[in-house]
Amino acid sequence: MKEKVGSMSFEFCPNGCMQCTRQIDIFSALPLESQEKVSRLAIHRVYEKGETIFREGDQADAFYVIHAGQVKLNSFDSEGKETIYEILSDQEVIAEDIFLEETAYPYSATCLVDTWTCQISRTDFIQLLMEEPETTLTFLGSMSRKLRAAKERSALLFENNAEVRLARFIYLQTLNNHGRDLELTVDEIAGSINLRRETVSRKIGLLTKRGFIERSGQSGIRILDLEGLHRFVTDRGSPLSIRPLD
Repeated sequence: MKEKVGSMSFEFCPNGCMQCTRQIDIFSALPLESQEKVSRLAIHRVYEKGETIFREGDQADAFYVIHAGQVKLNSFDSEGKETIYEILSDQEVIAEDIFLEETAYPYSATCLVDTWTCQISRTDFIQLLMEEPETTLTFLGSMSRKLRAAKERSALLFENNAEVRLARFIYLQTLNNHGRDLELTVDEIAGSINLRRETVSRKIGLLTKRGFIERSGQSGIRILDLEGLHRFVTDRGSPLSIRPLD
């Protein structure tokens, strides 16, 4: 079954989501039988660019697997200033670190492009964890990786040098995005790393002159030298625990 949204065409798995579970970190190490159980829990959904998957304050009753697309986790303060906590893309999972609690989502999830997701309910997944020890162990491993990623983001925001902060963000986002092309506006980057948009624009220009990146279209950034970007960040800022892609 295919569904077309905007310029993107999505093909849903007719017999569950087995191909999807093999590609997602928290499920890929599970035995085949457990993957089949997970796949039967999934509800497919395609969101258009700009559409909200859930809003801050909604009951956290599910988590979401991104199969294709890009989603930002954000919130606004009383004065309307946006804070972007994370930008997620293909094969990443939204809110699996908080949905086990009976709580509300602490942020909104907004699609930056047309996005294909699978939704898995809190109740269904908790039942699976109770029945499948392998699933529980794999899930705990995923939480550990989430904590390491959160540590990297914290180090980013404590970086005083604006150019290094931007370079670190682009480097980490490239690894998360599994590719050398990012689709992020200057405002989205500024909201992610707590810098003024004018500062971000200037620093993008400096990183371009250094040969690390180039602009691609109105909101695109193409990474030209990921290894060089890693050296630049490591030499001038705190060490990175994640190495460049091969």
